[in-house]
Amino acid sequence: MYTYTLADLRQYQKRIIRDAWNYQRAFIMLKMGRGKTIIAATLAERLIAHKKTRAFLVIGPLKPIHLVWPKHLKEWQHLNHCTYRILHGPNKDGMLSPGVDFYFMNFEGIQWLCDWIDKVKRRKSFTGLPFDSVIIDESAMMRNPGSKRFGKYRYRVKFIPRYRYNLTGKPTPKGLENIWSQMYCLHEDTVFGSSFVEWQWENFTPKDHNMYKWEIRSPMHRAKIISKVRPHVLALTQEEEIHMPPRINNFIYVKPSKKFYEAYYQMEREFYLELKGKIVRAKSEASKRMKLRQICQGMMYDYTGMPIKIHNEKQLCLKELADKTETETEKHSDVLGNTIIVYNFRFEVTELLEVFPKAPYIDGSTDEQNDHMVLEKWNQQQVPILLLNAASINYGLNLQYGGYTMLWYGLTDDLDKYDQLVGRLDDRIGQEHQVTVHHILIEDTVDEIIKRNIQKKDADQTSFINDVTAYLERKWG
Repeated sequence: MYTYTLADLRQYQKRIIRDAWNYQRAFIMLKMGRGKTIIAATLAERLIAHKKTRAFLVIGPLKPIHLVWPKHLKEWQHLNHCTYRILHGPNKDGMLSPGVDFYFMNFEGIQWLCDWIDKVKRRKSFTGLPFDSVIIDESAMMRNPGSKRFGKYRYRVKFIPRYRYNLTGKPTPKGLENIWSQMYCLHEDTVFGSSFVEWQWENFTPKDHNMYKWEIRSPMHRAKIISKVRPHVLALTQEEEIHMPPRINNFIYVKPSKKFYEAYYQMEREFYLELKGKIVRAKSEASKRMKLRQICQGMMYDYTGMPIKIHNEKQLCLKELADKTETETEKHSDVLGNTIIVYNFRFEVTELLEVFPKAPYIDGSTDEQNDHMVLEKWNQQQVPILLLNAASINYGLNLQYGGYTMLWYGLTDDLDKYDQLVGRLDDRIGQEHQVTVHHILIEDTVDEIIKRNIQKKDADQTSFINDVTAYLERKWG
């Protein structure tokens, strides 16, 4: 039974659907919570109904593909008649026959699909794929031109010739270079050429001798890239934008003992640390950075993968914040409100459960059905404290109904993960409160470096989005 009708679409959603009708290739670039999925699903249904395309392949993260897209087809009246298959599991090959409107597949299935295309295209009976259009949901996951998934996909995208749409709210989480492969998914080599390396050298310059980090050569080069992306972007105008109360970012600084800093700086300078009779070594700069992050969180993994306790400063800070001094009950909920606590390392779960023993947690080891039940309870405001691993949940989930407070026990280096998780609560339709995001940091450590990096990447990405969508103000303003 459906829940919504076409009349429930917001005006900006209807306008973008109308505009997209005239685009065979487009970036639908909207903030999280603005309804990218229903826009894309409605557009696809209209195109199929008018026989402009046979069927759509939808590529996206695992949970949206299994939960969000099928749910939209059931909940919206005009999508009720749409049929679909989920290309997942051992019997995928048998699902690639014509006869349905949507084929849903997660990003990990790209290599399988490309191998299948290579196999069947040699057959004399091959007349094309069962779908001739594609939607890439969260297209920033195709941002790395050196990845296996993009390397496979770029040479087979020509087999999907009709309509191609990218959905994203954060297209450049690691820098402006991220836009090349996403544009290739839409237009192949017609916008930025066929070689990422040539394009990168033409527009960027390396910041280090390893050529790991790059920066734009000049404002002129940046403007040239933006001018080529702009005509392909569909987004909200300033007048259409839904303005929520600004998020409160609260940075809580912890200054631990001299002993902590001695251990921290030894690892930073010498790439090793002796703890409880065990020597822990870092084999590279990247490995050292990870070890320093672990030290800040209170433990460090030894060479066998066992965590060694170093301090509990962040745990003590969290206890103080939660006002957990009198009882082991849920008294903390009166202080924090319903709160999502985000962590990165598995050893942190033990510490967090010592503070919040009744809190459910979700990470890569928990059962998917149980995770779904926990999230349902969260949105019904039945879970005062929810513990989430930063890598386990980010795309396509609505968490704004359960609370309006998030606490990062330790920051992530990945702006995309940070934005996706914070965006589950903040600046979304259905969020009725001003959102507060707490961050527990240790002074003069990698915590502060990560904070500055996240802030800079966010500023750069926001500037890019503002510039590529400014065109719409002139077009529709």
